[in-house]
Amino acid sequence: MSSLIKTAQLTSLALRDFLFPAECCLCGIALLDASSRMSPCCLLCQEEFPKPIEHACCKCGAEVGAYVDTSSGCHYCKTDSFSFRSAIAYGTYTAELKQLCQICKNPASQDVAWLLGEKFWQARGDELGQLQIDCLTTVPMHWTNRLIRRIHPNEVLAKCLAKQLKVPCLQRCLIQRLRTERQSSLSPSLRRKNVRDVYRVRPTQKLQGKTVLLVDDILTTGATANACSRLLLAAGCAAVYVAVVARGVGS
Repeated sequence: MSSLIKTAQLTSLALRDFLFPAECCLCGIALLDASSRMSPCCLLCQEEFPKPIEHACCKCGAEVGAYVDTSSGCHYCKTDSFSFRSAIAYGTYTAELKQLCQICKNPASQDVAWLLGEKFWQARGDELGQLQIDCLTTVPMHWTNRLIRRIHPNEVLAKCLAKQLKVPCLQRCLIQRLRTERQSSLSPSLRRKNVRDVYRVRPTQKLQGKTVLLVDDILTTGATANACSRLLLAAGCAAVYVAVVARGVGS
């Protein structure tokens, strides 16, 4: 009897895949063969997926030359003072990675956000594993934006990394109290002003002595990550590291 049930289940799954084939989460093409269905994106999109940074600044995560000493920062961050210890980025903020970050904001695109988390781990897992992270949290989203988008891609990314690190993911540990202008539309000095007194840590969070990995999609000037890191340290964290999908430079 059990063999008949198993055969029926396999037959129904095969029929489902035939009638309603899975689609690539990036280009929408049907994933018809078993090898393609192992990933949420097709083989072509996997081949064309944005490449990770090969050599990064150990302070801000920006891509640098192979033999550049970044112990005191690089030419992008050497004059900056951050509250977080270092930032780790998957890739540089190119047009392709920008498109992926935009896709992740669609409520139906959680697979893309999870895929980015997997790619991040494949590229940066060794570095993250050396940090002795106790828990992860994310740069928060204002409740009105959460209501509109119905998804916070940073949380999906953080859950993926937390699963690999085998540590808790503290959802909504930080709160965005006020709506702000989009950081990308502002100058560096205005970005810092834009996030001043905007966030707070939930008083119920127990962070004393914790090493926290703060997750966001993009880091450019570091103003947002810095503001959140400062609050986490004030709440008792021992150290804060930042993980971002993309490192924006030049603006």
